Amino acid sequence: MELQWYVGVDWGKSEHQVCLLNAAGEPVAEREKGWVRTLATIHL
Repeated sequence: MELQWYVGVDWGKSEHQVCLLNAAGEPVAEREKGWVRTLATIHL
């Protein structure tokens, strides 16, 4: 099975950042949220 998407999560102290990459390693979407929010509330 070949991966088509990669997700990176930075759990910083004041903000969280999520980056979605395609299979070629190119960024598709990025989101940054304050630490009060959870990963479930981040919509890419």
